[in-house]
Amino acid sequence: GYLSPLKSKFTKHQIDTSDVHKRGGEFIEKELQLAVNTDKNNAMAVAEMLRFGIERNAWLVFCTGIDHAESIADLLNAIGISTKVITGKTPKTERDIMIHEFKTGKIRCLSSVNVVSIGFDAPNVDMLVMLHPRARADRAGSADAVQFRPTPAGAAGAQEDPAHSEQSHQGGVRGAQLHARLDVCRQE
Repeated sequence: GYLSPLKSKFTKHQIDTSDVHKRGGEFIEKELQLAVNTDKNNAMAVAEMLRFGIERNAWLVFCTGIDHAESIADLLNAIGISTKVITGKTPKTERDIMIHEFKTGKIRCLSSVNVVSIGFDAPNVDMLVMLHPRARADRAGSADAVQFRPTPAGAAGAQEDPAHSEQSHQGGVRGAQLHARLDVCRQE
């Protein structure tokens, strides 16, 4: 397929990763999950998802860890957005069922931890939410290719990135107070 062009919009909420240490140029996962997976951050992230995605049909949310993915799923399910958590620990049969239900619209959102990214084929996805800040720009965009390509229906896609990872390496924020980003995909 072809990748679709993106138009960025910034979300209101910021995530502070200034106290999260790095190893090998990337955030230490355990510290990152503790910094990101807070009641305030999660509530604000869900509010932003609703703000930008209420009319969208299939959401992929990338979280910092299992606890974070479960917290986000609990909040979304509580407000009527059907969400399942999918991780590397999810048994293959259960994972296959979840993916099928997601692709057919029975589940609106998958809250993921390093599972449905590169190579995941779901043309119905129209919102990608990056709740997993990246310290390195070369690691920030790999999940984007999952979603931003034309679909038969010509649907637009959106992306939120609370890390705003790419700008943090282009002379911008430098990892302290990181902005969210919403990218809107338009089919030409």
